[in-house]
Amino acid sequence: MSFFDQVTPASLVNARFVPTPLEAALDLPAKSVQVCTNSQMLLDRLLAFCRTCRAPVGSKKACVWKIVAEPGGQANSNPPDLSSNGMSHAGLTFIGLGGRSFLAYDRQAEQGISFVEEALVQQEHAFITYFLPALLSMLEESEV
Repeated sequence: MSFFDQVTPASLVNARFVPTPLEAALDLPAKSVQVCTNSQMLLDRLLAFCRTCRAPVGSKKACVWKIVAEPGGQANSNPPDLSSNGMSHAGLTFIGLGGRSFLAYDRQAEQGISFVEEALVQQEHAFITYFLPALLSMLEESEV
């Protein structure tokens, strides 16, 4: 039996439905964001950033963002290949980071979703250099 015989569209979709029980309200420079995630480390990194950026509290529009950290890569290895690409059209924005991580945002619905490799979260430099600027740029673009 080949791989394609074993994989169904339902199994591919169900593999992406991961509970995101951790939540926090973040005051980022462009927006207030209600983040839901399955990764305590990711949430801690975002909260630490909020403490350093000193964004004004409560006066901005709010949005909801679900971020799922998925197994992949190794924390102690070299950073994953994080060449980025993106596109934006009609209020929808997508940024891909490497082959396994992405961020997507719908400006009209004010909802975002991201799937990121755990290694990207675990490697602080990669998180600060790639993921955080991508997230912030999407939120800033939504205010234009």
